[in-house]
Amino acid sequence: LSDDALLPTSEHNFTTAQEALLARGKELTELLDESDINILFKKKYWLDTNITYDRTRQLRDYLINELNIQEVNFEDFAVRITKQFIEPKSDEWLIDFYSRLLDQRSLWAKGGYYGRNAGVLREKPIIRLSDNTHIAPCDRDKKIQVYLPAETKSKYKTVKEVLTQNEKSLKFLTELGLSKPDIFAEIKEFVVPKYRDPDPNIDIEEYFEDFEKLLIAFQKEDSEK
Repeated sequence: LSDDALLPTSEHNFTTAQEALLARGKELTELLDESDINILFKKKYWLDTNITYDRTRQLRDYLINELNIQEVNFEDFAVRITKQFIEPKSDEWLIDFYSRLLDQRSLWAKGGYYGRNAGVLREKPIIRLSDNTHIAPCDRDKKIQVYLPAETKSKYKTVKEVLTQNEKSLKFLTELGLSKPDIFAEIKEFVVPKYRDPDPNIDIEEYFEDFEKLLIAFQKEDSEK
């Protein structure tokens, strides 16, 4: 069993114990393909997902205890996420990933005082920005450092808009703590200071973007700000 390809895989073929990996939960095999587990765990194949603690306990225990096959869960995957792994992924893959995270709250929960026991994903580069770069949801002070897309082009770091157009993906991002940037704060921090210069070097396109922000702000209910 260690050297011959006799163990059934999730792809309906067979592999050796040395190249095999057990998933604690079928969803991992749906999210991570063979190239992914090679990168993350240095293994080639998922074993058949019917091999579980509930269905085939003796076989599972034998594979783990006698053949030393690793069983991984969502947290094992989460702690291994890097920019190099996640940046090449498609937007569709990220939407699927975010949707599945709704059932993995402990991996991204805020935690207690001062962020103690906060989920590992809060400091992992899982958020894709509008320029396709990646960033962690929280900064070093454990504060949210990224926003949902705003009505206009924003100076703040914002999530790529397509990732917010799926209901489950948007639900995850919202429950993670992301919100739209405060347009009044943006005007005060980024727009007004540019025009304090008597001769500001601002092109016409940027000027119209700034003016649009002002118009939107004046139309809001709390426009007394």
